Amino acid sequence: MVGEVGVVPAAEAAPLLRDYRGIYQGQAALVVQPATTRECAGVIGI
Repeated sequence: MVGEVGVVPAAEAAPLLRDYRGIYQGQAALVVQPATTRECAGVIGI
């Protein structure tokens, strides 16, 4: 859907899983960054 370019490597995903205050930490099996609205719609299944 987003190709290799849109997949965030695990080593780079950690900052995206933490809130800006550093209080909350999330978990994700995969982090994607769609480049277009079409890719975004495909990722969320619209």
